Amino acid sequence: MRKSVTKINREIRALAIPNVISNVSVPLISSVDTFLMGQLSPLALAAVGLGSMVFNFLYWNMGFLRMGTTGMTAQAFGRNDQADIQGVLLKAGALGLVISFVFILLQVPLFDFASWAMSVHPEQISDVWSYFGIRIYAAPASLLLMVLMGWLFGMQNARYPLFITLFINVVNIVVSVLLVKQMELGIKGVAWGTLIAQYLGVIFCILLMVLLYPNILKRATWKWKAAFVGFTSLLKINADIFLRTVFL
Repeated sequence: MRKSVTKINREIRALAIPNVISNVSVPLISSVDTFLMGQLSPLALAAVGLGSMVFNFLYWNMGFLRMGTTGMTAQAFGRNDQADIQGVLLKAGALGLVISFVFILLQVPLFDFASWAMSVHPEQISDVWSYFGIRIYAAPASLLLMVLMGWLFGMQNARYPLFITLFINVVNIVVSVLLVKQMELGIKGVAWGTLIAQYLGVIFCILLMVLLYPNILKRATWKWKAAFVGFTSLLKINADIFLRTVFL
């Protein structure tokens, strides 16, 4: 009994510690962005701050893509159901991409509503849009990363999400400093830095997944029709999590 408890504790630590380190590293991005914009002007700092708040709100409410994917993948993993493991990844990935394209299509009304809700000063509108109008195109990568990270956690793998998060943070910092300091792109440089880091993060994540799970992700084994069976169940679970997050 004691051995089984020790084993469970070890498994929990193996999942929890990388996740904690991953979350701790995230504020580094905002700190670097704040540092870079603070050296430009108060208006630039305020514009990036306001723009970041909009995306934080949007992506926070899309957190169900990660949580729902983790839960359903973990259940399939426990049953050793490879078809369902594939299906969850496909369904959640498709849902994330659809939502991200809706964000891009509705970017103008989203920006107008956010500007009204946060009482953005007329002088700041153009600067905030310079940031928002570029970073909104990172939405497909950002939401897909939530799905991929959630899938990895469901597969009882917390190390890869840590590596991916650190990779994205380092790329974001390096590219943002290069674009702002060397190429003098200002607010747009910070936005492009985030966009580039997100898409490179997706590529890096997929490469790691292919290396670790070659049998599960082998293209020949995909059963596309069967993969989308139970899509309504995924929507229901995610809708419940979404409502809970909105109220929070």
